[in-house]
Amino acid sequence: MSQELTSPLQLPLHGSVLIEASAGTGKTYTIAALYLRFILAHLPRLTAAASRSTPLLPADILVVTFTKAATAELKDRIRQRLVEAAALFRDASASADAVLQALKADFAPQHWPECAYALQMASEAMDEASVKTIHSWCQQVLREHAFNSGSLFQQELLTDLSALQLEAVRDFWRSCCYPLPSEQLQQIQALYREPEALLDDLRPLWAQASASSEPVQLAELLLAAEQAYQQRLSSAFYYWQQALPAWLDWIAAAEAAGSFSKPRTYNLKKARQDFAPLLDWTALAVAEAVTQLPELKTSFIDNYGKQFYQHYQGEPLAADWPAALLELVALLSEGPALRPLLLPQAVSWCKAHLEQQLQQQAKMGFDDIIQQCRRALEGDAGPALAAILRQQYPVAMIDEFQDTDPAQYAIFSAVYQLASNAAAQAVYLIGDPKQAIYAFRGGDIFTYLQARRDTLGRHYTLTTNFRSSKQMVAAVNALFRPAEQSAARQAFLFADSSGNPLPFTEVNARGVKAELMIDGQPAAAALTLWTASAGSFDEGADDSKALSKTLYREQLAGRVADYIGALLGSAAAGRTGFMLRQEAATAPTLQPLQSKDIAILVSTHQEGHLIQQQLRERGMASVYLSDRNSVFDSEVAGDLYLLLQACAEPANQQALLNALYTPLVALPLAQLDALRHDDRLWQQYQEWFYQFSHCWQQRGVLALIRQLVQQFQVAERVLANAGGERYLTDLLHLAELLQQASVKLDGVHALLRYFYQHLYQQEAIAQPADDQIVRLESDAELIQIVTIHKSKGLEYPLVFLPFISLCRPVSHDDRLVSFHNEAGELVQSLTPGKLELATADQERLGEDIRKLYVAVTRAKYATWLSLSPVGDWQRSALAYLLGCDQATEPLQLLQQAEALWPANAKDIQVLALPDFSAPQHLPPAHSGSASQFAARQRNTAQPFEPWWIASYSALTYGAASQGDTALEHNLLEEQASALLAEAMPNASPAALAADSAAQFAAVAQSLPATPDLVSLHDFPRGAGPGTLLHNLLQDAAEHGFAAVAADPELCQSLVARRCRHGSWAQRAELLSRWLHGYLQLSFPLPGGGQVALNALRSYRAEPEFWFAVQGVSTRQLDKRVKAAVLGGAARPELSRNYLNGMLKGFIDLLFEHQGKYYVLDYKSNYLGPDDAAYHPAAMQQKILQSRYELQYVLYSLALHKLLKARLKDAYSYQQHVGGVVYLFLRGQQASSRGAFIDRVPESLILSLEQYFMQQEPQSAVEVADAD
Repeated sequence: MSQELTSPLQLPLHGSVLIEASAGTGKTYTIAALYLRFILAHLPRLTAAASRSTPLLPADILVVTFTKAATAELKDRIRQRLVEAAALFRDASASADAVLQALKADFAPQHWPECAYALQMASEAMDEASVKTIHSWCQQVLREHAFNSGSLFQQELLTDLSALQLEAVRDFWRSCCYPLPSEQLQQIQALYREPEALLDDLRPLWAQASASSEPVQLAELLLAAEQAYQQRLSSAFYYWQQALPAWLDWIAAAEAAGSFSKPRTYNLKKARQDFAPLLDWTALAVAEAVTQLPELKTSFIDNYGKQFYQHYQGEPLAADWPAALLELVALLSEGPALRPLLLPQAVSWCKAHLEQQLQQQAKMGFDDIIQQCRRALEGDAGPALAAILRQQYPVAMIDEFQDTDPAQYAIFSAVYQLASNAAAQAVYLIGDPKQAIYAFRGGDIFTYLQARRDTLGRHYTLTTNFRSSKQMVAAVNALFRPAEQSAARQAFLFADSSGNPLPFTEVNARGVKAELMIDGQPAAAALTLWTASAGSFDEGADDSKALSKTLYREQLAGRVADYIGALLGSAAAGRTGFMLRQEAATAPTLQPLQSKDIAILVSTHQEGHLIQQQLRERGMASVYLSDRNSVFDSEVAGDLYLLLQACAEPANQQALLNALYTPLVALPLAQLDALRHDDRLWQQYQEWFYQFSHCWQQRGVLALIRQLVQQFQVAERVLANAGGERYLTDLLHLAELLQQASVKLDGVHALLRYFYQHLYQQEAIAQPADDQIVRLESDAELIQIVTIHKSKGLEYPLVFLPFISLCRPVSHDDRLVSFHNEAGELVQSLTPGKLELATADQERLGEDIRKLYVAVTRAKYATWLSLSPVGDWQRSALAYLLGCDQATEPLQLLQQAEALWPANAKDIQVLALPDFSAPQHLPPAHSGSASQFAARQRNTAQPFEPWWIASYSALTYGAASQGDTALEHNLLEEQASALLAEAMPNASPAALAADSAAQFAAVAQSLPATPDLVSLHDFPRGAGPGTLLHNLLQDAAEHGFAAVAADPELCQSLVARRCRHGSWAQRAELLSRWLHGYLQLSFPLPGGGQVALNALRSYRAEPEFWFAVQGVSTRQLDKRVKAAVLGGAARPELSRNYLNGMLKGFIDLLFEHQGKYYVLDYKSNYLGPDDAAYHPAAMQQKILQSRYELQYVLYSLALHKLLKARLKDAYSYQQHVGGVVYLFLRGQQASSRGAFIDRVPESLILSLEQYFMQQEPQSAVEVADAD
């Protein structure tokens, strides 16, 4: 019996514990809370003594999860909780978190400082935390304990073994197939034309196969298959010798009784003619019968096999002869069953060969890591290794435990002896078996059940949902309740006479602050079942028959797209969205529904692309996210391959034609037609491709693709079309991958072969490598089309499940059937019987139900499902949950739903599938968040809008070149400053603004006397000397300002490295003394206070920033900055320009001091011959003259964006942003310390943030007209 877990503080801090965390119930929160408790476990509590004698650090607490992204998120969440808890124990900040308050209350006040210190130290040590994926942890175990594990000290991890697997299969082909006689080799090739086809069939068996290097005797296998086939033919022969006369007699009697609806087809005379081939066959001797097989006509098979019972209306047959006839037909057509004999031996041989190759090359794959670790722990040295690991990791938390496979569980069980519940360590198995949906990857629900048995009596269940609305949680409970209460095996099919190890436990909900509004009214129900039958799409259709899968997919895709279009249209009109309930004194506000709030969950690529096409036709942008989308599977990949093929062989006429027909080249039809008879035009294109070929050979494939993009104006064309951004992103991604591969490959044709294998043999690659996954950074604002597997762990405001009624039962047609035996062990069968098929299909149904659970628990506010009797509808998850798995009439499914949830039901509403009179196109002006892509997805009639990367130098003097490094940016900045100085050559220093003057006066009085510093007034001027000073300060930052200031020898070595030649070598000693003193010089800060560089503890030198700008006029930007910064003083105009793309830059230094963050920039500008020239008014004049104030506005905006992203809800501009400090290095001994300080108004930062990412950006033409 499981205990309800209402607080993480209930959990014991020893032994093995299983925690079931239903969707949205705070699994990560619980893990983080447990983590805090163990960090403090060495301190005594008020209610109990300390549970550990020594403190634990993050490196001692093992937290295992199953993806890299999850480890990063988990580590970040734990770090945040440690910081929050440390602050609470210090009383530095109040926390509304009840668990943290209770944790603090469990310690005596005198221990609070110790608690705070332990938590703070743990937060600072999180970089060394043992938060890992199972594979990375096992790899670390093998590497760190090589002696005990028997593994090599250094082994290279391969993320993709497909190439080596293929090579192993080819070796098998060469070693075992080629030596066969011609006739036997043809039998093998009839089954598999090439090694690649054999690998496709071997791959599902690979993980479970045992390696064996024993030679495979194919000749013996062929003989055994032939003998087994002849034995089956003999059995069929003897059966039909007895059955055929009996069936003919029965036909004669049925004819006399008038039992056939088509007597002209079914009568004894015609039957003897139809059965003649079979009669002749049964008259042969058995030795002849197994070689001289009968040829049965299709009409005979239809009449007496498939359709016999449709026309026979008499007494039941003495035997099921029609079914036996169909079995005979199948037997005659399949031939000797070589495949079930060949595959087990072939996969064992290939696996052994691959393992040998990997061992020789000191390499391993992901599965090898797990298996090697398991073998090490189960071997002779296993107990010693387990003891070491228990000592190294006395606490372990296994996240997403429902996805564990038997090998992984064997590892954890061997280390922590889970069944023994040892008090010396603490192990927590955390997961939700209802979300175990990764059987295709090896995740094994039966392993979870074993762990449940091993931890019997130590089960806890989280029962409060924090993700979804109360209505959504109640609807999910209502959906699964009928099966849990009435079905024999309950909702998840695991109940039996001994109990239910996988119950559906209804959860409570904390609720959310917003309410979904549709067309101005609160949503009627959180879960809607849209019903449809055959008659819903065709008035003349027969509702007594199931819908075809093709019609169902097409109709649902269109209808759901229409409904989403209607929702977004209503949102644009201000009638659909989320009503935010604030405090009682404030009126609720409606946040309109946006495209990014909608997710459509699908099961297959076909479904995803179908719904995406329907959305696109209605003007709605979407993105399809599968679990692992390879860029080699993208639309552009095939086009690029054809283009590269033509570049490799420009003399090949067909290859060149194929390339010219691709969308990458996109020649007009008239020009393509002209190529057929215009030799000069053809020669022109051929000459171009010869040049491309030369470029490829001389400069590489990346340079070639860049030239192709420019030559055929690819970017301009594709970005003008819907989906163009995705097409171009994938093209550049492929270019990068091909360039990386070309370094390791020998020549053009080797690269083409690599490309071909990844393009057309994707089925041979179980999972694409991480660097091949489609990049989707630009798609966050679109409608999300996501596979159910990919959606696990995510949440979306609204969810649609248009194809959830579909299912694919296990059948004889499956080439491999997997199921579990009574012991819970995985079994794979190439020749399953009826019982095995039934068992496998029952497990398939169980996983489909769990997939449905995952799908319906993704929504925060509402979910829409389709409910239709389609295909094998009785065997679908929804039919089972509704109690219709034994129903015979399709309409019973819909009627049962209406009976369970009538019109007055509040949790679930059952409605007819919406039918719109016309497709719901989304007007471009009301396309929700997708409108921000308008500048990139334009009508082709519009001129192409420039997209470029801008920086401060580009804004100030229109530089077309953007530096790629901080050094290049500094040089460009010097050029910009010089050019702008020419615009105000004789300007006199402007008076300081009143607030600035007061601030400078105050800080000048508070600064200490300057140390004896080396003067820079006579130091050479220009970009070169300025860059040298900048580099010296950059080097000091990299080594640590404090360390350099404290170590004169280190300071000298840094300067010497920069001043090796010419006149700089003569100034090395002077610069060394200057740098050493300058690092200790205090300078003022905006708002008061002072600090020296060597006193800084938290800083970052040369951080680079990028952020997007859309349709921004430099004149409009200039107007806003002038009005808000430095009192509207005169300054040069910015050059007229149009920003549409990215803004980038490098900040000399970002630092934190006393809780505030500052921007600092070094300036080597010469303002005059002595200290008097560096008074505040003169520095301000230089700031204005060079437009440095625009620079620090952009830097402040970048800082604002960074802090907003990192601190999230805790961020406040007023609290966290200190301002800017521009250090004029030559004015170090002036009363101002050469420091110009300012703080950009928050109103300007917020205004620019909104302006740069405006929802409806102006075009370049509009900007020019406005300017």
